[in-house]
Amino acid sequence: MVSPGEDREVEALISELALAALSDQRQAVDDLRTRAGILLAAGSLGATLVGPRALGGSESLVVAWVATTSVAVYLLSCLWVLWPRNDMSFNAGGPRLSQRLRRYDDLLAAHRIVSYLAAGLHDSNELVLQQLYLVYRVAIGALGFQVTFWVAWTRA
Repeated sequence: MVSPGEDREVEALISELALAALSDQRQAVDDLRTRAGILLAAGSLGATLVGPRALGGSESLVVAWVATTSVAVYLLSCLWVLWPRNDMSFNAGGPRLSQRLRRYDDLLAAHRIVSYLAAGLHDSNELVLQQLYLVYRVAIGALGFQVTFWVAWTRA
């Protein structure tokens, strides 16, 4: 059986871990956006190399269409990852939470509320984060097509 003092320590630890997981998730989004920005810069160079060749009319219509589409998919994917989002939240605190927690005399209940709030935010962010990773992978694939076309056209 757990004593009341130990119970408070356990709830404080759970609360701390839930907030740390939310912070880690925020860092993952920031890292992904940094990588998408670098990918956008690298792909812009690729687009300037592939674009004139694809639009110049010297290649077959299908090859030019696929090359142009890969540039568009890559650009839109990078922008999707970089675009500010309002469907993710990483802030488990704030004035409303502070007012809500002041109603409780019990520190154990306050830790429990923070834990549930942080876990709920983490769960709701997770689906969006997975979608961002998927879109980022699509951008990498589209950039791979650009590089493939550029290499093929420079050798032709």
